[in-house]
Amino acid sequence: MCQSLMTNSNNKDVFKQHFMNILVGLADDKVINVRLVLAEIVQKHMSTHGPLSEEEDFLKLRDKLAQDSNEEVRIIF
Repeated sequence: MCQSLMTNSNNKDVFKQHFMNILVGLADDKVINVRLVLAEIVQKHMSTHGPLSEEEDFLKLRDKLAQDSNEEVRIIF
């Protein structure tokens, strides 16, 4: 459901209002696999120029993950 909201430009505001803060919070998750999956989702959305790919909060999320303490997360970007 989250992926569908991210990729559908008609739902961009709904996603930002209800899910963006959750995604941003996951970037600080102590479990590396959570951050890895999040990084893959963000990278895929950016590479396909999804509707959120130019949103400030989404770009900050990408930048935060690109500077993650774990190398496996960082190399996704």
